[in-house]
Amino acid sequence: MVKRKDAVSLAARATAGLAGVLFVAVSLPALPASAATAVLSLSSTSGPVGTSVTVTGAGFPGRSAGSMSFGSIPEGSFTTSKTGGFSSSFTVPQTSSGSVTVEATAGSGTASSNFSVVAPAIAPPPTSAPSFVKASGRQLTLDGAPYRFTGINAPDLSTDYNVNYGCGETNSPADVTDLMSSLAPASMVRVWAFQQIAWDKSTNKADFAVLDRVVNTAAQTGQKLVLVLSHQWGGGCGESYKTEGWYATGYRQALNDGTALGAQTTPLSYWDWVRTIVARYAASPAVAMWEPVNEPNPTISPSGGCSTTAAATLRQFFDAVGGLIHSLDANHLVSSGLQGSGQCGTAGVEYQTLHQSPGLDVATVHDYYSPTVAMPGDQWNGVQVRINQMTQDDKPIFVEEVGINASDTTAGLPTLAQRRDEIKAKMDAQIPAGMVGYTPWTWSHTVSASNYNISTGDPTLTLLHGYVL
Repeated sequence: MVKRKDAVSLAARATAGLAGVLFVAVSLPALPASAATAVLSLSSTSGPVGTSVTVTGAGFPGRSAGSMSFGSIPEGSFTTSKTGGFSSSFTVPQTSSGSVTVEATAGSGTASSNFSVVAPAIAPPPTSAPSFVKASGRQLTLDGAPYRFTGINAPDLSTDYNVNYGCGETNSPADVTDLMSSLAPASMVRVWAFQQIAWDKSTNKADFAVLDRVVNTAAQTGQKLVLVLSHQWGGGCGESYKTEGWYATGYRQALNDGTALGAQTTPLSYWDWVRTIVARYAASPAVAMWEPVNEPNPTISPSGGCSTTAAATLRQFFDAVGGLIHSLDANHLVSSGLQGSGQCGTAGVEYQTLHQSPGLDVATVHDYYSPTVAMPGDQWNGVQVRINQMTQDDKPIFVEEVGINASDTTAGLPTLAQRRDEIKAKMDAQIPAGMVGYTPWTWSHTVSASNYNISTGDPTLTLLHGYVL
């Protein structure tokens, strides 16, 4: 038997070319897996928050449980193959720009690689000092002066089917500029800013190009935005119906609603989406308000009623999400998106209790009560009741949506002029009573007597532009 050190000596003598040396084949023991050199490779080594990255590892101990992190943020677990390899993916979470270490550990093997978080390309604001909408008691201010507004809901303004999967009518860059330029200065435009909107269907990656277009155009034309971060009702747009379970804990989990589009375009949980988009536009003077959810309604199921805990669950949601937004963005307000009528958590005293949340700055009402009544509603859910409640809470309130079909006019005539007159009657009554703003539903490229669309040349747009506040 040849000992290991003897074999090494014989091999050395053979290398030296000494004659007559007996060659002995010796198999040295393999290095243990723990001593193998583990390595990581990233599918992308730089990109903005929201970038999808696939991590491939090799040289780890075989068949071992492992974990991965992005800086100090855990990014899930994996199990290596027999040969010590693995593949896993993550989405770049909200963090500061710069180099971040991606690290994977399995058994005794550890490897890392660097990822460079790129700052988003946001157009610079105007050269003048940024002007932000602020709340002061029941009033809003802009540049230190009282601020009341008219405006329009234009939820589809962030849809461009050349880029994203969108939601509703498509809008080109020229369409966005034309609408913003047609409004009175410092008008309010309410726009969908769902996670799916920031997704490029060609590259299958996160892409803020269309949302950037809306925000930058608003800044350049001197307009203000309400950016709506999610939708209660689902039915497309990358959104699913939200039950009480979602408002309790589901908003912290990534959406996978069973459809290819939903799973594909919403890789982040709602919580992480809020962190991502709020940080992106926190310095923009174009943004006036963040709205966590349009018309939140925490029912037991899409077809079910409300539990006894619904209002408390919704209050906890507003406390948490509004608190997160405020921690990321000291410049902008948070509006509730509540309809103001009798739904879960919005009926009677519950409406007032929810607006007492420190996470909410501005109350909302959606006036679909009666198209022909200036101050509609009842003793529990009337417009005047909501104004009175916010007077007690010392918070601003505005009519976030008001919809009148052209056929819903006093005389029953399907004329756009009559619709304008009905909306003016509401504004004349509600704004002096305490509403700080008025944004009808909804701007569109087309108009007819059977829908709520307000299009170019509509007399309602003329009313909104010239209304004296």
